[in-house]
This record gives sequence, C-alpha cells and structure tokens, in this order.
Amino acid sequence: IEFYICEKLTDSIVVAIAENCPQLQNLLMPGCAKVTDVGIGKVALNCPRMKHLDLRACSAVSDESLILVAKNCKDLWHLNVGRVTASSKVTGASIVEIAKNTNLNTLGLAGCAMDDDAVIEIARYSRGGLHRISLNSCSMLTSASVKALMQMCPNLAVLEIKQCHLVTDMATLYRFASRR
Repeated sequence: IEFYICEKLTDSIVVAIAENCPQLQNLLMPGCAKVTDVGIGKVALNCPRMKHLDLRACSAVSDESLILVAKNCKDLWHLNVGRVTASSKVTGASIVEIAKNTNLNTLGLAGCAMDDDAVIEIARYSRGGLHRISLNSCSMLTSASVKALMQMCPNLAVLEIKQCHLVTDMATLYRFASRR
C-alpha cells in the first residue's frame, strides 16, 4: 500500500489497515505528517511480515514505535525514516535494534540523530547484508562510521553521506568508491 504526502492519512486509518491486513508486507507513507507512533506501533504488532516500510518525512514517528518494528517485523529488509525535521526522534536506540533483529538491505536515515557508535553497531549487526545506506545530514557522524561500514559491510554498494561535515577521511571514501 502506498500513500505519498497524503495529508488526510491519520493514525486511525493506519490502525484500520494494520488490523485488517495482517499479511501486509509493503507500506509506503512518505510525507504523511499525521502518522505517529500510534499507527506505526499497530503496524508493528499486527503486520509481522512487513518487508518494506517507508516513513520518510513522517516526523511524528519516533524510536518508540520503531523499537516495536524491531521486535515484531523480522522480515524487514527496507526501512526509510529519513527526515528534515525532528531529527532527535529517531536515534541509534531503535535503529540498532532493527539491525540486530532483521536482515536489512536498504536503510534510509537521512537527517536522523545517528552517531558513530550507532552506525558501527548497525554495520556489525547487518552481517554483511546491507547494500544501501543513506546518512545524509547526520551531522554527528565522523570518518569512523565510514570505516566501519567499509570493513563490516562488504556488499555495500551505495553510501550517501552528503552534509556530513565531520567525515574528513577522503582516502577511505576513495577506497569505497574504487572497490566496485
């Protein structure tokens, strides 16, 4: 099910979808600003086969519901929680749990409150399965994150790090670009 920048999409509709579609595997709701942890929590509890969850620019969604996703949606392989506002609502606390409990292939974290410790843990728990990660505008990241991704994610093909001003090790970035 896909809803793009749907101003009328609310938690009550998302809850109804979750309660009536327990086999749901793909839910894309980028820009649906009225969706909160209430709706996503219900999706996590009722749709355990979820594989693709796109919550880009859903600034009312936080670690609270994403931890439920980590515990209940073991088949998740694509998650995007990138945002322009409310960066502190999505942190390593939930994303590391998702990396531990799922087999992520694609992870969108642009604008989230990620630090090096979280990215290093995400790299470790991805067990080599991570192919694409967006860390654009994650301002706390340093070159340590890039090095960890290089070392622990041999299948990583796309690394987005625009506006990460503390990433300064150009040699590591060059090695990443050259390994393809």
